[in-house]
Amino acid sequence: MKADNWIFDYYISYAEPDKPWAEWIAWQIEAAGSRVLVDAWDSMAGQNRLAIIREALKGARRVLILVSPSYLESAYDHSAWQAIYVNDPLGFDNRLVPVKIADCALPDLLAQVSSINLYGLSGEHASERLLGELGALERGRKKPSNPPVFPGHERQQDAPIAILTRHSQGVSGVAISSDGNVLATASWDRTIAIWNPQPSAPVEYVSTVRNISAPISSVAFVGDSLVLASAAVDGQLALHDLVDPARPHEIVRFSCGESLPKFAISPDGTLMIVGTAAGNLHLWDISRPRAPIRHEVTEARIGEIGSVEFGPDSRLIAVGGSSGSVHLRRIHAESRSFFESSWRAGSGIRALSFDPSGEILALGCLDHSLHLLNTAEPRTLVELSLLRSHRRSIEAVLFVPRVRGSLLVTAGTDHQVKVWRIDDPVSPQIEKSLDGHLGAVVDLAYSPRQNILATASLDETVMLWRIRG
Repeated sequence: MKADNWIFDYYISYAEPDKPWAEWIAWQIEAAGSRVLVDAWDSMAGQNRLAIIREALKGARRVLILVSPSYLESAYDHSAWQAIYVNDPLGFDNRLVPVKIADCALPDLLAQVSSINLYGLSGEHASERLLGELGALERGRKKPSNPPVFPGHERQQDAPIAILTRHSQGVSGVAISSDGNVLATASWDRTIAIWNPQPSAPVEYVSTVRNISAPISSVAFVGDSLVLASAAVDGQLALHDLVDPARPHEIVRFSCGESLPKFAISPDGTLMIVGTAAGNLHLWDISRPRAPIRHEVTEARIGEIGSVEFGPDSRLIAVGGSSGSVHLRRIHAESRSFFESSWRAGSGIRALSFDPSGEILALGCLDHSLHLLNTAEPRTLVELSLLRSHRRSIEAVLFVPRVRGSLLVTAGTDHQVKVWRIDDPVSPQIEKSLDGHLGAVVDLAYSPRQNILATASLDETVMLWRIRG
């Protein structure tokens, strides 16, 4: 970043309330080997600040403008960039670099200059973006270090390996056992179909679970067992024994007493959290499948529950509602959940998924937005990225572990399934789209042992795809 014909590489212009930001940014840049002039460190008692600004404009190669409401309200600080803009209105010299540190609109003149947005990022990701953007500015290009993903569709590679057609109405849920040997599909036709998805042979239909009280909203396997949990829209919950997939039988049926339940099973298989249309959370102990115990009922106060999800530690819960709010709750030893923090999206939340580390939470929303939140510190949720690729509401999100980083699969009412690379959660990239469904895609399941992704759709089919984690 050095430029020997300049006294400084960067001058940081900021409003006094943003001094902590200015010092943090100056430290990051100097630690990377560049020379910085910043009033907080270089303005001494008795010096004329306007004179310092004039010297900075002459001696600094670039001027970083820390844009915030305080800065925009301060006419005094605008002199640092207005003079540069007048001399270089087209920005060919790249001397003027706005850095957004708050959620605010840029004034008309600055809005025409490409900016660096640090608002809402964690310290690590803010530093990475700041230095990355400044480095690209010095190089004059933003060429990535890795080759871009081919943007076209390789139809042969992305074709489903199997299409399951057993149901007479839309498929609402899909689950794969931890050993990858049993696949369950649930439907609005009040049945659960059981399949054998062996990779070396065609997928084989095995049996059907019937006598369900109402259309089924979702299914999930309990931990590493062959116990399958199901929820019907009338609030009836059930646990099914699939040790012998050809002869499934019901272990127990119980009720949350409320309609349209959404549920999740803890990774250790001991707990079940159920969210309802009434906005309540029911926490059940299912460590003894024949005798589930309801520990508590909590009012979430976020509207109708759209999705619930456990973190990988089996104690952190994410709850999303129609109000657009997501709450994190922590389960303590006495099996009571306590509020940790909340964050609000711009639309109702329909789907949630934690990454394998538990440090990133993906949210799919009614307004077809996809949000990634930093949950490394559950009491302080920070948005990492906001993505828009789907044309309608996102109904399912699922992280797929891989050797480095993760993949994120999203699906929605636009019939689309997208696979994202999350090497950098600040700027995820679409790796490919999986096309073929003719109806809304509402649920996802993945088997790491089989490298199979299952997509469930209201077009009455489940498609299986080969996905490498």
